[in-house]
Order: sequence, then structure tokens, then C-alpha cells
Amino acid sequence: MTHDDNYFTNPPSCRLGALAVFLDEKEGDDAGVLIVRKVYKDAKGNPFPWGLVGGSVLGHERISDGWSREIGEETGFTDVEPGELLVVDDVPASNGYAKGVNFVFFGGRIKEGTPITLPADELSEYKFVSRRDWAEYLSAHDVRRVGEALNALTTGHTVYLVHGHKIAAVA
Repeated sequence: MTHDDNYFTNPPSCRLGALAVFLDEKEGDDAGVLIVRKVYKDAKGNPFPWGLVGGSVLGHERISDGWSREIGEETGFTDVEPGELLVVDDVPASNGYAKGVNFVFFGGRIKEGTPITLPADELSEYKFVSRRDWAEYLSAHDVRRVGEALNALTTGHTVYLVHGHKIAAVA
């Protein structure tokens, strides 16, 4: 394929996402992962409106800056920086959405009683959910993604996924 100047200034569309895995203070499988209920998914009748905190990186942002902005907007946490990169998830286009590449970083552990402030126009509630209850709230894709993210946190190896399916450990 030949790439003219237009290809580099107007590349094919692809959403970049920056997401966070925040854990409560419990250990092992009892640890709860912070998930949020997304208003736009409820409005579309999505059977799984819950997901990780985070969102789209803007065109002018570095992934890490987009992560910090999104996490701040969706939790009220200020001056947050992404921790370890756990997962890169290559998500194919589907249901009217463009292809996406999501970067999932460790956000840290949240102490009980830490205030979380949600933007009411975007998120309606949050909760910490342990592994045994993920399937009740998350799509199969998100269950795989969160599981691989926690495995990466344990092993110290970033994982490359395609729609939540493990392809390779990056190292």
C-alpha cells in the first residue's frame, strides 16, 4: 500500500481509549474492581451499561494525559497519573462504533470512604465488584478484559488483547 501525505494527515478512523483498573483494599478474588454505569449505554438499551472508568483520548492528547483527564472527570480524583500499563485491547468496529484501541492502566487501590464524584450527565452510579460478580454487570468482552488486566497486574506483563481475547504477553 502506498501512503500519500493525506494518509498521514487524515488517517483512517480509530478510537483511542484510556481506562483504569482501580481496586478496593480487599485482597485476592475478594478484591473489588471499580466499575461505573454509563448513561449513554443505558439510553441505547445496552444490557451491560457498566464498565471501567475512563474514556476517549482527544486527538491532541498523549494517552497518559487523556487517561488523567478522563479519570479526573469521572471520579473527581485530581492529579492522578496512570500506573502500570496492564492491557492493550484492540477492539474491532461493531454496532456503529469505529475500531478502537483501549489502553488499560492500573489506577491504584482506593481506601474505603474515599469520595468519588461522578459527572451526572455521563455516569449514574459506581460500585466495587469482585470477580465472582463481574458477569452480572459486565459484557463478556469486559469480563475477559478485566480478568486479563488483573492477571497482568499479578505477573507484571502487559497483555495484548483482541476484543478481550489474549493474543500475547508483551513483557
